[in-house]
Amino acid sequence: MAYAQARLKKVGTNKMNYHYLDSSIEEFLTNIALTSTQADRIDKALEDVSRVMLEELSSIDIYVQGSFATSTTVKPLTDFQSPGHAGEYDVDIVIESASWTTPADALNSIASILSSSDKYADNTIEVKAKCVRINFPLDATSTSFHVDVVPMLNDGGVTKVANKDTGQWQVSDSKRLIEWFENQKTRYPYLAANTMIIKRIRDLAQLTDDIPSIVIQAIAAQHYVDKSTYAAELIHLLIKFEEVFQTPFERINIPNPVNPDENLADRWAGKQAKYAAIANLFAHARAVLQEEFDAVSPDTTNLQSILSTDFPSTLLPGEVESLRYNGHTIGFDRFLDRLSIEHTSRFGRLVDALTRVFFEINKGIVFKAPALNLPDYEIKWQVLNAFGSPKRRGDLFAAKDSSGSHSSSDKHVNEQYTGNHWIRYFVIADNKCVGRSSKFKVRVMGNSGYNSN
Repeated sequence: MAYAQARLKKVGTNKMNYHYLDSSIEEFLTNIALTSTQADRIDKALEDVSRVMLEELSSIDIYVQGSFATSTTVKPLTDFQSPGHAGEYDVDIVIESASWTTPADALNSIASILSSSDKYADNTIEVKAKCVRINFPLDATSTSFHVDVVPMLNDGGVTKVANKDTGQWQVSDSKRLIEWFENQKTRYPYLAANTMIIKRIRDLAQLTDDIPSIVIQAIAAQHYVDKSTYAAELIHLLIKFEEVFQTPFERINIPNPVNPDENLADRWAGKQAKYAAIANLFAHARAVLQEEFDAVSPDTTNLQSILSTDFPSTLLPGEVESLRYNGHTIGFDRFLDRLSIEHTSRFGRLVDALTRVFFEINKGIVFKAPALNLPDYEIKWQVLNAFGSPKRRGDLFAAKDSSGSHSSSDKHVNEQYTGNHWIRYFVIADNKCVGRSSKFKVRVMGNSGYNSN
């Protein structure tokens, strides 16, 4: 359905009553978080680059910068989601040294070391203006991964990044930038989530290279206001982004948060068409999302047109409590790959790995979360009974075993209500959700349903 047509169907409003959207937005956020498999690939790349560089260079400091360092890397779009324009994720690895000479010499030195290593015999090495890029093969979803190795000159305590095009070293303090954004996240726990959403909007619009993450972080951190719901905060921020990019091109100023003398908008000099496309993106995204968020029955197809198909095609019912409602944030740095949910029952029939049908009332089933290799975590369960059940549930709660004692992983339930029900669990560590299971569905054919111990 075209958006213009969709506007005609709005017959009521839920304006500003956005809490019911939080659980669906969190489902979206966990879908776009960098998976542990992808994070492990980055860790391995950091380990390998560090080893190769340290074998050849002395007196260097190696660290990561950019989105991975601030835990705001968005999982790339797949070829299915963006045909012909599958996404890419990367990591910037800084090689800081006081011994670099010219930018060109530094970049060529790094390229020579990498090209000479057997570790990268099958990789393409490219010398860019400010980095040396290591390209890796596409994965099964046609998304790509690369590593940018960035020489940084320590000039008497002032760090400067190479620019081969100008032949100059430019002041750039990535460590201070990381520290600044971490402080912002501490002050505003849900800022990172909104930053991730805006990055996804950018990526789906194929403007990833045109709107650097530092621009999104700078504007979002400057204008963020805690409004208690993701949807309200997102609309507020998109309005601010829209206002920023409505500024005439020759007057726009987006200060670097740690170097106010640098105008981040200078990157669009001579690129008025790109600037106009960015302005149109934020205006359009705000209009579509606000229209749907305010609707009695939001059209998820329109929401997905802005947020991607990682946004659920069906909104979760309002009874489903959000993590945010329970005081939890989402751990974006290393979200666990989708976890299994184990179950045992002598009753009913297993339809598939995540669906069981029961034909009798008051028959029990035990769910279990597998042990995880995490130092300190807890399991929170969530049950949603069928529509019309006397107790719909939807709350988050700690598990109890058959004796009524708290259990780290087991969940015992009995059936009380008919209809289609589901259960899932979340992994909570340091008050952050770092993983979740798929929903296990139970269809009860008799006079039955869930009764949680």
